[in-house]
Amino acid sequence: MAGEHYQDLKRWKFNEVDRKTYLNQFWHCPVRLVKGGMWANLWRARGTTRGGGAVSCILPVLALHISPDENDTADNWTRWAYLSRRRIAALAGVNKDTVTDACKRLVDAKFVEMKRWPHTEHEGGYKVYYRLATSLYPQGHELYAKIPAHLFYGGTWFLLPSPAYRHMYIALICLAPITDEDAYALSTRDLERYSGLRRSTVVEALQALTVPMFGKNIDENTGQKILDISLVTRGEARLKKPTWYIPDQRAWWAFWPSSFLDSPESVEAIRQRFWPYLVRRRSIVKE
Repeated sequence: MAGEHYQDLKRWKFNEVDRKTYLNQFWHCPVRLVKGGMWANLWRARGTTRGGGAVSCILPVLALHISPDENDTADNWTRWAYLSRRRIAALAGVNKDTVTDACKRLVDAKFVEMKRWPHTEHEGGYKVYYRLATSLYPQGHELYAKIPAHLFYGGTWFLLPSPAYRHMYIALICLAPITDEDAYALSTRDLERYSGLRRSTVVEALQALTVPMFGKNIDENTGQKILDISLVTRGEARLKKPTWYIPDQRAWWAFWPSSFLDSPESVEAIRQRFWPYLVRRRSIVKE
């Protein structure tokens, strides 16, 4: 079958080879997907549980790996491409069964088509191939935002502890493709409308995305790295004016060691450090 193949071991892990391979690749996400309401609708996609989220966790992963070429516009679908569920799950920060359920929702929404293709005679079983609607990519000269593959292969998307935080982050990137700071200023009500999240979830997501996660400078007294780079920069509060939020592109190029990302204990510890309120709430729910 024609299509692009991504070779995987039975359990895909974060690794340096893939991180460097995808270093300069992007999903050119049309701004209309957020401003036109599609992104908000995905949060409440039919069949998802309350809070949804998995659908918008995996869609960027698929869109990064499957892009249209000049021959795809005729039937409005990209070429077929294979990508293992395990790789999708790891990059998206969900489990592989969630990938299957979320893809079904995307099929229902007519953004994705899936097709099973048998392995070779000696391997047995089958592979699932995907193709995406070309509407998920810029049409003509329309405005788009660049979503970097390194955000995923560097482990940051995986590390975010809530689908709502990932969902809001894509919305903010798409709402901020220009350089005028005043144009970034959006009220909480605007962000509710563009993201589909409830007001309380919008506030929590903004708080989480502005937590410093990365840094380059070292404190001379302690010898520790100074964390001063967050996924989103928050502007100063202004009287009777909305606060502006700008994605900090320096965070796109930071990454976590693969050995760290493959250690559940290390991942949970860093989540506890950055977002203790969310981890604490999860513990209460479990009890």
